[in-house]
Amino acid sequence: MILLKLTFLVTALIICTTLIVLMMKMRSAQTPLKKHITPMFALGLCSVIFYSIFLFCDSYWYAMIFDTLFFCSLDWLVYSVLTFSFAYTNRNPQHPYRFVLLVMSAVDSLFLLLNLKTLHSFDLELLYFSKNLIPYWGAVFTPVHYLHLGFCYIMVFSSFALIAMAMIKAPLFYKKKYISVLVAYIIIIVINVFCYSLNTPVDFSVFMYTFLAIFIYYYSTYRFPHQLVNCLLANVNERISEGIVFFDADGKFAYANASGRFLMGDTAKRATFSAATAERYARTWQKFHPEPSSKGEDSFTINGTNLHFQVEFQKVFSDGEEIGSFFKFVNKTDEIKQLKRQRYISTHDEMTGLLNRTGFFEAVSERQQSDLSEYLMLVSNIRDFKIINEIFGEETGDKILMMEADFLRQADGIDALCGRIDDDKFAMFLKKEYFSMKKTIDEFQKIQQITENSAFKIHFTLGIYESRFAFESPRLMCDKALLATEKNSDDYQHIFAEYDSEMLEQLLVEKDIVSDFETALSKGQFCIFLQPQISIDDMNFSCEALARWRHPERGILQPKEFIEILEKTGLIHKLDAYIWEEAAKKIREWNDKGIRNWSISVNVSPKDFYYIDIFKTLVEIVQKYNISPSLLNIEFTETAFVENFEKSRKLTKNLQQFGFKVEIDDFGSGYSSLNMLKDIDADVLKIDRVFLKETEHHDRGMTILSSIVSMAKSLNMEVLAEGVETDSQILMLKELGCEAFQGFLFAEPMEVSEFERAFVFRKPKNLFL
Repeated sequence: MILLKLTFLVTALIICTTLIVLMMKMRSAQTPLKKHITPMFALGLCSVIFYSIFLFCDSYWYAMIFDTLFFCSLDWLVYSVLTFSFAYTNRNPQHPYRFVLLVMSAVDSLFLLLNLKTLHSFDLELLYFSKNLIPYWGAVFTPVHYLHLGFCYIMVFSSFALIAMAMIKAPLFYKKKYISVLVAYIIIIVINVFCYSLNTPVDFSVFMYTFLAIFIYYYSTYRFPHQLVNCLLANVNERISEGIVFFDADGKFAYANASGRFLMGDTAKRATFSAATAERYARTWQKFHPEPSSKGEDSFTINGTNLHFQVEFQKVFSDGEEIGSFFKFVNKTDEIKQLKRQRYISTHDEMTGLLNRTGFFEAVSERQQSDLSEYLMLVSNIRDFKIINEIFGEETGDKILMMEADFLRQADGIDALCGRIDDDKFAMFLKKEYFSMKKTIDEFQKIQQITENSAFKIHFTLGIYESRFAFESPRLMCDKALLATEKNSDDYQHIFAEYDSEMLEQLLVEKDIVSDFETALSKGQFCIFLQPQISIDDMNFSCEALARWRHPERGILQPKEFIEILEKTGLIHKLDAYIWEEAAKKIREWNDKGIRNWSISVNVSPKDFYYIDIFKTLVEIVQKYNISPSLLNIEFTETAFVENFEKSRKLTKNLQQFGFKVEIDDFGSGYSSLNMLKDIDADVLKIDRVFLKETEHHDRGMTILSSIVSMAKSLNMEVLAEGVETDSQILMLKELGCEAFQGFLFAEPMEVSEFERAFVFRKPKNLFL
């Protein structure tokens, strides 16, 4: 008996110590079950203490008091187990049934305390253990006590029922959450019933509910949550696309998800995953990346497809000591493909597939750094490519570009770099030794055959620049080669032109023109020169305004020195608008002096269509100076009509309706003159001076000229011949029926003041007399 008591006491001390430690630990625990588990620990501690004191009491009354307290603590311990069951199964904590049991527990505890006076529930009697006559207190239960006992088992079975119902309804994995607690309930109930019925001298079943509380704490706070987390992590790891491979502190394989196993298996060229392969991969990685954390890239060939991964390696530490490591493989294949695609798009021309301007310059720079051989920069240009699109359509234009691109693409075999650097401009950077002028001419002639049955012929020009020194700017080399193409812009017999220093000087002159233009315009350095247009009926009341630049350093600049440059740089519309206004201003001045029969013709550049509203600008000018639009004649070149045909046709109609007279300048120098006249209803046809030049086919030229004059008259158009320089030309033109003339025979373009003295303010006379 003493041994039993000592064993009980030692066990009680261990359990009490455990409960106290767990209660202290629960203070910092984060589990939501904390407020339900802590009371179980406290009541379990009380029940063990009360029963231990009762076991060692010699006094009847002390024994009765502590045995009663023991029964009361069991009441509330069982009730705390019930409240835990409500929380554990996610039932409403304010459930009415639980409230009823709370009241009944309080009533039962009160009746147990009254038992000290009434002995209605139980009493104690002194019993003796075995033959040793060792006394101990034994409980003598009345029938009323079994009501207390039944009430306790009602709460126990209620807890059991809550857990059981939750287990039945729970998903398969979550059944584990309840079944372990349910099994613990069953074991404890069985042991408790068995020991209670024996009424042994030392009731070890006292520990059962305390054990239950400890088990509930362990399982609900640690065991199952960890199982749940491990299961979730395992499932997540198996499903994520990233490959995860774990190793222990000794570098031995510990775990890999599906993607990780697949990658490592592929590395080993095996159908199944090999732990040895994973360990070998880890050793190789750490050999080149010894640091605790590292990143890099790797590729794996899977099912014949090369996949790219970002690899992250990380050692794992706990309390300053390494406990393992892991790899993470992030599939970057699609991202890399997208980056490569974006890179390709940013550096290649969409239509031809060649390098674009940016990509070509970058490639040339890289080549210069790796190869110091002698290189040529070739740039091709197609003269009047916009006209090709207008005459033959964009489909034919694209076909020409594609044929040129295909020819250049063949140069890959000689390690040349090719690119499309502008709409109709291609560039090639190749070693000087590989360049073949004959082959290039042959290929361009093949392309020219596309329009061989047409009056219009494709004219290629190819500028060549030889790199002078290493690392010369690719952009500057292209500019120089392109500058060379302009040397042959009007030469249909030659394709090639090499860059020379004179071209650079010309380029510098052009840059000076552009840089000085705005200042010159604002300071009024531009002025108009007038050239008379002489009519055969002795009344010369019209003239043409031609632009001149009174340069403060270079004197008076002729149009050929700046017009083409301004057209190329997109500034010509500003000069044209200025000249239009100067002409209108002069007409206003003449009108104020009583001269109302002189008209001035002004030119419209083809580039004006792209920058200004020509109709609106001209209308505003005549309204500003309050002059008749019939006195400001508008000249369009044939090229302007061809390049902007639909806009030109509508503009011509609008100008005529407003009162302007429309003239076609340089007729016969273009490519589709007759076809244009069919749709353009102009007032004056100005025949180009090219028809008056002496050639070996003079008679044929006169036949064509006669037809033009006759056709213009039948279309109700006035005819004016330009470039008249001799009396014989006048006689010939008069015989053909031409009625107005302009040229050096009568007068060169002159200052306005000189023109006024010679023509405007003199008495009219017939210049042909």
